Amino acid sequence: MKRPNFQITMFSSPLLDSIHVYRSADGSLREVRDELEDLINPAKSVLISGDFNICLDREPNNLVTGHLREQGFEQLVKEATHDDGGRIDHIYIKQTPELEADPELVHHYPYYSDHDALCVTFKTRLQVFQL
Repeated sequence: MKRPNFQITMFSSPLLDSIHVYRSADGSLREVRDELEDLINPAKSVLISGDFNICLDREPNNLVTGHLREQGFEQLVKEATHDDGGRIDHIYIKQTPELEADPELVHHYPYYSDHDALCVTFKTRLQVFQL
């Protein structure tokens, strides 16, 4: 989905929908929230990530974050992601029991960008079956 002040891309697998957002500083939070609401499947695990251009330290209860929290999403990013000190890159996760994995967030600090690179790995929980 491409709008003048934000873009959203979604990838789906049988166990997880992965939604990626870029919102420019003047993009409408209400429109982003509404588009995310339309994309989120409540019966499936969902990862939402991207550059939201809104600092979670200055505005922790912004329209998007507050709405996602109400829907059961957890924010994984706990430290600044931008060279200017803002936490403007977000990663939200909501899991269903079918995923059976623990997300692990790793920050990378590339020399070529003023943003951190955020990598989420899902560590599968091993299930032991006794016959």
